Amino acid sequence: MSTRAADNWQADFGIDPHRNPNFLSSKDDLTGVRAQAHVLRHAFDLLGLDGILCSGNTPLIYFKQVDEINTEVAIQLHRQFWNHGGAPVLVLVSKDKVHVYSGMARPVDTVGLGGQPPSLVETLDRVAVALREFIVSVESGSFFQRHARSFDPEQRVDRDLLSSLGETRRRLDQESKKTEPSVLDALLCRLVFTCYLCDREVILPKYFQALGIENAMHLRDVLAIRPLQEAKAALYCLFRQLGNDFNGDLFSDDLDAECRKITNKHIEILDDFFSGTDMRHGQRAFWPYDFGYIPIETISAIYEHFLKDEDQRDGAFYTPRFLAEVVLDSALEDVGPLLGKKFLDPACGSGIFLVGLFIRMAEEWKQANPKARYGRRARELMQVLRDSLFGVDKNPIACRIAAFSLYLAYLDQLTPSDIQQLQKKGRALPLLTWDHAAPSTDEASSRNIHRVDFFQKGAPLPQDADLVLGNPPWGSIAGDGTPAGIWCAESKKPLPDKQIAVAFIWKAAEHASQTGKVCFLLPHGVLVNHGPVAVEFQRAWVRQHTLRRVLNLADLRHFLFRDAIHPAIVVEYAQGEPDLRAGRIQYWAPKADWMIARAEIINVSPIDRKIITVAGLFDDLNKPDAPQIWVRDYWGSPRDLRLIDRLSLHPRLRDHVRLSHETGSQKRWVRAEGFQPAGRNDDPNSAKQLQLPSRRFIGAKSAQIDLFLLESDCQQFESNEITVRGKSNTNTDIYKAPHVLITKGFKRIAFADFDVSFRHALRGIHGPKEDRNLLIFLAAYLRSPLAQYFAFHTSANRSMFHEEVQVNELLRLPFPLPRQLSNTDRSQAIVDQIAKIVDSASEQASQHFLARASIVETATEKIEPLIAEYFELQPSEMDLVKDTVEVTIPSIQPSVSGMPVPTVKPTRTDQQQTYVDRVCNTLNSWAGHSRYFVRGTAAASLTLGIGIAKFEKLLKSDAQQPPENIDQHLLETFDRLRTALPTSQRTIDPIRELMVFDNNQLYLVKPVEQRHWTQTAALNDADEVAGTILMHSLKETA
Repeated sequence: MSTRAADNWQADFGIDPHRNPNFLSSKDDLTGVRAQAHVLRHAFDLLGLDGILCSGNTPLIYFKQVDEINTEVAIQLHRQFWNHGGAPVLVLVSKDKVHVYSGMARPVDTVGLGGQPPSLVETLDRVAVALREFIVSVESGSFFQRHARSFDPEQRVDRDLLSSLGETRRRLDQESKKTEPSVLDALLCRLVFTCYLCDREVILPKYFQALGIENAMHLRDVLAIRPLQEAKAALYCLFRQLGNDFNGDLFSDDLDAECRKITNKHIEILDDFFSGTDMRHGQRAFWPYDFGYIPIETISAIYEHFLKDEDQRDGAFYTPRFLAEVVLDSALEDVGPLLGKKFLDPACGSGIFLVGLFIRMAEEWKQANPKARYGRRARELMQVLRDSLFGVDKNPIACRIAAFSLYLAYLDQLTPSDIQQLQKKGRALPLLTWDHAAPSTDEASSRNIHRVDFFQKGAPLPQDADLVLGNPPWGSIAGDGTPAGIWCAESKKPLPDKQIAVAFIWKAAEHASQTGKVCFLLPHGVLVNHGPVAVEFQRAWVRQHTLRRVLNLADLRHFLFRDAIHPAIVVEYAQGEPDLRAGRIQYWAPKADWMIARAEIINVSPIDRKIITVAGLFDDLNKPDAPQIWVRDYWGSPRDLRLIDRLSLHPRLRDHVRLSHETGSQKRWVRAEGFQPAGRNDDPNSAKQLQLPSRRFIGAKSAQIDLFLLESDCQQFESNEITVRGKSNTNTDIYKAPHVLITKGFKRIAFADFDVSFRHALRGIHGPKEDRNLLIFLAAYLRSPLAQYFAFHTSANRSMFHEEVQVNELLRLPFPLPRQLSNTDRSQAIVDQIAKIVDSASEQASQHFLARASIVETATEKIEPLIAEYFELQPSEMDLVKDTVEVTIPSIQPSVSGMPVPTVKPTRTDQQQTYVDRVCNTLNSWAGHSRYFVRGTAAASLTLGIGIAKFEKLLKSDAQQPPENIDQHLLETFDRLRTALPTSQRTIDPIRELMVFDNNQLYLVKPVEQRHWTQTAALNDADEVAGTILMHSLKETA
């Protein structure tokens, strides 16, 4: 397969290199400081590409032009592409065919039954329309949805390699429990380093021959020597020579002592891995890896598989490579040139952020010094590495792997001949790690990877970093006696829930320069937890620092971290107090789509990009329900926020409900959880006897807790006296009628008109008998879409974490009594009417047990419009509630296997028309008696992954003119609209939410996903375009 002479293939794909800022024709286009330029340049150099199309900063499609597509060579090219791991899609372009390959399919060495490798996604003819459709479908993400089976993130090179290394590491550990984990970790790192040198052809056959290792061309040949004892001897002979050549932390161990701890079985296991054996199933397979192509950032992520249980208790989790790139892109967006600046990662782990920074700095240095000779390049890049990058970690294995990763990143900037020159000089790599527990020397103090607790007193760490960044540990582990806990106590810093990530937030700012900033990957709770100390921390933090951006990754939780419990956020903040008047914070909250699910590319739709003012944040943190702003703006549209604000003006449920221990309260209802029975392991001396009002009992898992409860649903205790734990609730009023039963998490609710007890997984609200109808109304309301809606948009637990509502969040629901509403008589009538509906349903269910579900459903259908009327909901507001309950809530935090969720499902033709009708009706209602009116039409293509809604303003006298049908010309219309944009806006983001005027017509280009075509979307879009289209003169042209 040879590269063919250039033809007009770019035009066939609808790509104009001069007008599309996301397309690169060659590495010469990599001008200025471009994010991920190192990845793009690497791809051009290694793969001989003819073009790269990006999505924002991230490579999306690699193009390579060839004379003909030969299967055997295509397999080899795909292996190289897969190992590079930069983009999800590779396109081979020949004279008459186009082959599309997946970067999420493991390479093979032979073709399948169909004569094609499994990585081949589809074959296209060189027809311009088909190729243009292909490009748009990849940009929109629909291509990944249609070919989901071809894009498995678990088969991406980084995940595949790390999984294989992890299994190898596990088997090595099982072989000999006497061999220290640190020995095995160092051995594996050394082997990967050696394999890298072999794959880059730094180590050649003559290197092995000089050591007396005959017939060896590669590390794999050394491990394959038999008997195994000779293989081990040859391997450590090789290590000793590499130690002489390269020195560094990687070879600083006593290799003779290590050799005695490594068994022949260890060598056999390593031979299995490096010869391509599937380490999970034991089957011989094709060795897919080539460390000459695999990005160094991927290799540094090896740390994930070396974490021990103790480290996971310390909250340390692996940062996926693509997420690390997102964090770096965000952190460096406004930093400018990197050279000459200082960077600190206070919890560096495997060094993935330090490696990413060094590679970007090396790219910048090489662009500034294109003609530098080997000696200067090697010397000055090492100086950059040692003088600009600083890492801290208390785990010695982490420090060693960080040094190993930086060594590889450094060598990757040099040619094989450059590295061989370093070998000849010997001791090519300096020691980088400084163990602060060891005696200090002048030489050690010059090292930049610090093995020390970040909070240790007197540790000489940089205090003037231009950027402090990283992924600090998460978890409630900063106890009173820990260095982090002690530091916060002495510094008088609030530390909610002993969350160590908060301790890092406080201390990191002290290591940034006056003009520096911090960018951390953090658990979401640091912003949304609402305990007293948590809110105290948030107030102090935002008062003392300037928040610049929050990237809320909660909805992508299951795509990012396999093990971490909490959703993640990326927070960027700077030294100094904020501007209270004009300060603004970018709040981005990307939602799950096919791009993240199958291509691991994070896109932030314009509707998910909000601006929060510093004044608004301060105001929010001083309210009783603080913090709310991050939750409300997470999924809430402008229309939703207005409705939530209006509902929040009502009295809350907590205004009527007291806790069981609040004996002096005037509130008419009492709330408490059920009893906790004493168990075998409980202290009998602290146990109490509880006299229940009846022997009836209902379990929390009972499916009958739904709107109402029947006596026949209950079990019967032998006695109404029960022994409970010392800390159990002992208030028995909540077991008395009338009362409302609420399962933990606000999942099921029922009214009970009789005495019944329950355990602590249920909560009860009890009131006087004269409030019976009100309590029935409460039960019906708590089950309603309106209550779900309000709770979702105001509860971080519901929308971002556990998918359930805590008790204090439940009590903040709006709940005005009839006398507190403008039409008291009608409100009381609604309460009584709902009580009658529930009583009637209860009576029917007691007589027709098998029809109970349908009886409850019928009653619910009657109740819901009455509750909407009670709260004076307008039809448009009812649509907001419906969309949240039926589309948004079932879609939150999906997994790969759970796709597609309702928000991601493609819109139907009837939804498109309903959307257009709602926009037009809303606009025309505002136009009043104007002589103009707005009409619209819409079309969508599941293949392209986009839809277009067209609105035009006409004289009412022209209403009979038939509208133009855009369904048959969707691609042409889309191309025309994109061309009409300024060059700087022809990127994927505006295409996702594009608004263009063309003469008297307004076009909205939208993703085909359902969330963009709901009634909520229509109402908000009408608000946005109203001023533009209603004030637009018919005489004007675009």
